[in-house]
Amino acid sequence: MLHSYFPFGEELFPDGDTERMKFTGHERDLNRAGQGDDLDYMHARYCSPMLGRFLSVDPLGGVEPKPQSWNRYAYALNNPLAFTDPTGMYVTNCGSDEQCLANAKTFEQARQANLRSSDTEVQATAAAYGEPGVANGVTVTFGAVELGAAANVVPDIVWTESTGFNLVATVTIDPSLSRGQLRAIVGHEGQHVLDAQGFARTFTASGNHDASKNLTLRQTETNAYRITQRILVLENANARFAGRQGLVELGKGLPQTKVERSIESILEGPLYTDKLDTRQFPAYAP
Repeated sequence: MLHSYFPFGEELFPDGDTERMKFTGHERDLNRAGQGDDLDYMHARYCSPMLGRFLSVDPLGGVEPKPQSWNRYAYALNNPLAFTDPTGMYVTNCGSDEQCLANAKTFEQARQANLRSSDTEVQATAAAYGEPGVANGVTVTFGAVELGAAANVVPDIVWTESTGFNLVATVTIDPSLSRGQLRAIVGHEGQHVLDAQGFARTFTASGNHDASKNLTLRQTETNAYRITQRILVLENANARFAGRQGLVELGKGLPQTKVERSIESILEGPLYTDKLDTRQFPAYAP
């Protein structure tokens, strides 16, 4: 059955059918007494299609560079024509809802594969994301990544009166990656999240923290490529990366000395020019 909706989910031609899965694939609690005040159950929160607002605040809070996110009742940055909010907790920049759900499902399959790994370090990178639908400050989105990279992580430390200092990290994944590539990328970016969480956990209520845990980009990228190597070995695979003088290889059958030389070459390649001496985070004064 075809359904047409206004931008925030009200049905254009309500026909009284009993279908429960409505706008963006969420279950709608139908009010049989009349039209216009149904609610969509989005797992973390209820949303009112008529109001175009959630009925409770976003548990993740806002992000300073995005003023629309400061309104913790708004649906999808108040821009439902461009974004969806499939969990009721964070926006996902997908071209369509169906594609968004497909991307999220494929990502979670890769994360689960890493979580089941016999390698405890790979398991830790998968666990760093948290479980789907559980608020921990990590947002996964799908779209183009700058400089042609396969993925990236943008971390920040935010403070709220109710929860104190916490990590907020946005992980962007190129949706064109193959399933074979995705597991290594999920682990690689998960290591960045893990490193960022390690720094965030050192913050005290007064803002004091351990600056040594705020790794440089070179340090966290070295950690991440070591995870990439471990996952490639688990998958009995090899992959090539752009290094300072051409392509270098990671994966099965390589001695550790060659792996470390390859990682060093990658970090002096075109993707990391003029970046590696900086910290992951801006300076935080106690």
